[in-house]
Amino acid sequence: MNDAASYEIKSPRVLIGVLENAENERDQCLRALHQQSHEHWDYFLLSGLSNQEAHRALYRSFMGRRDEFDLFLKLDGDMVFRRNSALSEAAHYWMRHPHLGHVIFALHDWFTDSLIEGQHLFRADATWPALSDPRFVDIFPHVNGPRAKLWDAPAPLVTHSPDPSFYQAYRFGVHRALKVVQPERRHVDLGKSRSQWAILHRCKDHLHRARDPRLALVLAGADDVFARRVGGSDYDYGEVALHDRYRELKAMPEDALEKQLSTRWRSSHIPRGAFASSLGVNRYVRTRLHRVGEKIARKLRPGNDPSTFPSRH
Repeated sequence: MNDAASYEIKSPRVLIGVLENAENERDQCLRALHQQSHEHWDYFLLSGLSNQEAHRALYRSFMGRRDEFDLFLKLDGDMVFRRNSALSEAAHYWMRHPHLGHVIFALHDWFTDSLIEGQHLFRADATWPALSDPRFVDIFPHVNGPRAKLWDAPAPLVTHSPDPSFYQAYRFGVHRALKVVQPERRHVDLGKSRSQWAILHRCKDHLHRARDPRLALVLAGADDVFARRVGGSDYDYGEVALHDRYRELKAMPEDALEKQLSTRWRSSHIPRGAFASSLGVNRYVRTRLHRVGEKIARKLRPGNDPSTFPSRH
């Protein structure tokens, strides 16, 4: 593996890790992958693993083959390349900016009908730390160079979930809501929580425009998490419980399903206090107080001069 300063490569060698778990777009994803015009690439498939286990295996596989490739690309089973040149465009973008260690391309997301983050390209000298968080599995590796987020061309390279199944849509809502409430953490990472909350509200806006019943199932899945009807263990290990709840919802007439959604999804504006109530008001307040305590502790560390702190007056 060459370092960034010595690259003189006409066609970077790209290793693609595909993570799939019965997504409706799996065959479409692989078909679009095999139609790519880029010359030098290979891929491996990780199937049927939990989200955390799949990402651990992905990072191990990447690091174990760093001497064979120049770049690594992560592709989920519900991501479909938008054009045959997409992989080549990603590789050539990096060739023009070889100092970059990690590029995050925006992708087009069907659920929100918008661009979101999510297509990761890594230089092959990336090194991943141990993965302990079961929710936020796209951890940033240690890289020799800066990261870049790209919202303009050549992004988006892929479409996320262009044709989800009904159960896949319900599971997406559960997954995003679990990232909002973060049940394994004593104190919520409010920045990450609010970003997932925003995605769910874009799904709500898309539902109001498109009236697609799959979008109602996304929000029903989120409601089930916020109402504590399903939890992290159901999503990670108890697919039977998740399937049972999904079958109850799927049996409802479409108009009845929308009517039973919580009030947080029924209007174009976000009801006051909806985010805090979704977390649980006590947990939200405890997290805010914890953050205030951390800020005070940082200011009181030895070497900090209290006289330099901003005044409230």
